[in-house]
Amino acid sequence: MSTYLDVVADALRAGMPATDDPLDWSAPSAAVSDALPEGARILLVTPGFVESRHVVGLVLDRKGRLRSVLKVPRSVRDDHAVVHEATVLRRLSEAAPGLLGATPSVVACAMVGSRRVLLETPLVGQPLTHARARSDAGARASALAWIDGLPVTGERSGTDLLDTLLEPRLERLAALLPDGHALHGTIAATRDAVSPLRGRTLPTVFEHGDPAHPNILVLDGGSTTRVGLVDWELGLERGVVGHDLAQLLAFLAFSDAAVHGVAAERDVFVRDLVRPDGGARRVFAEHVARRADADLEPALFVLAWARAGLRILDRIVLSADEGTDALMAEVEVSRNVALWQEAAAPRG
Repeated sequence: MSTYLDVVADALRAGMPATDDPLDWSAPSAAVSDALPEGARILLVTPGFVESRHVVGLVLDRKGRLRSVLKVPRSVRDDHAVVHEATVLRRLSEAAPGLLGATPSVVACAMVGSRRVLLETPLVGQPLTHARARSDAGARASALAWIDGLPVTGERSGTDLLDTLLEPRLERLAALLPDGHALHGTIAATRDAVSPLRGRTLPTVFEHGDPAHPNILVLDGGSTTRVGLVDWELGLERGVVGHDLAQLLAFLAFSDAAVHGVAAERDVFVRDLVRPDGGARRVFAEHVARRADADLEPALFVLAWARAGLRILDRIVLSADEGTDALMAEVEVSRNVALWQEAAAPRG
């Protein structure tokens, strides 16, 4: 793969041929040259998360400075995520020009060989780790403000939202599950919990999709603490109120409690986010009340975690040759699936 990334860099430097494919896009040649300087080295990064769909190349110049990021699908069948991220970033730059420098910018998106690749500008900074989230109040506040400041992009009916973003995935998961599996109950409870959204009108917001470690960076430079977000492959221009905040609040709660692992995180999640009197849940409710009708907050909370848990389906579909047993084992150990189960569980 590292040799392939070198081929990708050479091809992009040489200039993209004109095509009729609207998915092919490139910045002016000077921007490409700046992103891929002669003599650059490409550091291969292979994320270990089960949902990760890309191999990443960090482009370093001769002085070791990060100049750009190359993203390549792990599978030749999975160009969709690369194209989607490129589209989202370009639209975000139009909708929120004030975020320039706090999100990557698209330099090029093109087919090279059998895969479509994405070249982005980098964000230079340090990951917002659990330890830093515990100790750096400025970084925490900046991350929360970042999510709160993502632009409203219009309105959408709750029925359309559920039938587009949720129901097809619930049906797909139900078809994969063996009879009697506990997630059948979670699916039924989810449908019941989100039903108040049907027939209502909701504002739509720009959505990142996974605002947690390692996607949040504390940016270098400046007199105040600033953060930026990378990895927009799950982003949506017409996303759901509260989706990003729910995941960020969970990350901060786990950081504060210094816990790792599904079992320990599950306990903290119930205490701080599932219980209506939990501190993080109150923050979530206040956010929803500023953007939508306050009575929809419980439904939006369950929807956020159902969508997070259902992300496992992307990996399952791409890895079907691994066998059903292996795939179901991944579902069983997924943190997001466990948190979804707790969020949807009926409580007295």
